[in-house]
Amino acid sequence: MRNEKLIGLRQAARLTQAQVAAQAQIDIRTYRRYELGEIALDDVAGRRLLLMAELFGVTVDYLLNDAETAD
Repeated sequence: MRNEKLIGLRQAARLTQAQVAAQAQIDIRTYRRYELGEIALDDVAGRRLLLMAELFGVTVDYLLNDAETAD
């Protein structure tokens, strides 16, 4: 699931939820809801999604795709 991918990427980058939220310019509560799967990544505004992808060194496609590995 995408929210699990997001958690894994954050943990691999050794970042806190607060750090990711700050980099993506979103409220920490909103970011937590992404990780909990309460808000689908499909619903994330383009700029914020791009900022998260850049932070984790992956593409937006990778974040939105249910596949576990980047192609």
